[in-house]
Parts: sequence; C-alpha cells; structure tokens
Amino acid sequence: ATIDASKRSAPPEVVLRRCADPAHPLPSGMKLALGATVFVEGSGGTGSGAVISPDGWVITAAHVVSGQTDIKVRTRTGTSIPARVVAMDVRQDVALLRAKGDAWACLPLAPAPAEVGDELYAIGSPLGEALEFSVSKGIVSGARRVGDVRFLQTDASLNPGNSGGPLVGMDGSVLAVVSWKVSGDGMEGLGFGVPVDATLEKLS
Repeated sequence: ATIDASKRSAPPEVVLRRCADPAHPLPSGMKLALGATVFVEGSGGTGSGAVISPDGWVITAAHVVSGQTDIKVRTRTGTSIPARVVAMDVRQDVALLRAKGDAWACLPLAPAPAEVGDELYAIGSPLGEALEFSVSKGIVSGARRVGDVRFLQTDASLNPGNSGGPLVGMDGSVLAVVSWKVSGDGMEGLGFGVPVDATLEKLS
C-alpha cells in the first residue's frame, strides 16, 4: 500500500559484489549472459530479470513484480528459487529482488551510458515460459526523457515476457532493463528500457 501511494519505496543500503567472471564480449559470451538471466514468475504473471551480483541481487521491471506474491526466479538450468522485493520505483519501472545463494552467475553493469548506434542484445522470455531465454539483436535508437523518467530506445524485438530482462551491450555488460514498447499498425522497432544509471539512481 505504501509503494502504491508514493510510487516509490525507501530502499535499504545495498552493497553489490563484483561478478566473479569478467564480462565476456558478445556474441561469443552469450552462454554466460543467458546463464545470468532469469525467468521471473509471481502469483499473477511472468517476466525476466538479470542477476547483477553473485549473492543473488536481481534487477527487473517494477510492473513484473508489483502486487505479486510467491515470487520466484528460475535459471536457464531449471533451478527455481524464491525471491523477495527489496526496493522498487514504479514510476521509473525498476525493482531490485534478492534470492538466496552466493554463487550466482551474474552480469556486470555498464560503466558508462550507451551511445546512440551502439549494438545490443535483448535477453528474456517473450510470451512467457514457452519461449524463455530468447535472444534478439538491435541498436540503441535514442535516449528519451519524460520529466524525471528516462528511457533507452531500441529497435531490438521485444514482446510481453521480455519485461525486466537485460539489454546487454557488445562488451557483455547490462545497458538497461526492458520496460515497454509501442505497438500498433505500421509501428515497428519501438522498444524502451531503463538505463542502468537511472536504475541505480531510482533504487539508491
């Protein structure tokens, strides 16, 4: 109720451990990137997420987990582990989850904002479980701002179920968290993600 009223939760102090394995360039490092992406499922829906620390910190989209109970994250190998929401910003559409464990495969966060024209991969589960851990490729089409809400625009193919999954740069680091897309007759390639720097800012 507090989150719905304020559109923002007060996050605790969080320390992220550095990933044990360095980022691997894509596409040769795609196996590692897929291993650090998770299928997020709750009481009323599914989405995707990215593990960003070996001790089980996961970033995803707020709309994937908002109002959900019995949240679990499942790896590509089929391991399913309960997770809890630690922090959330509904307006910016980002959330931070915590799952138990200290040996998670993880993806490092991009050290600098993406540039227009940079190539990237979208990793997630379009249309849910049937097509989980799919990959599509695109570019950074632009940087957009609506008030204090920021988004990275991409032409990578995104569908329901991709929400919360990572947009990964060619160096193997997370550039953004998939948030939404524009769809309709005559509209193609209008997907949006929350840039990593905006994600960290909103989650403190």
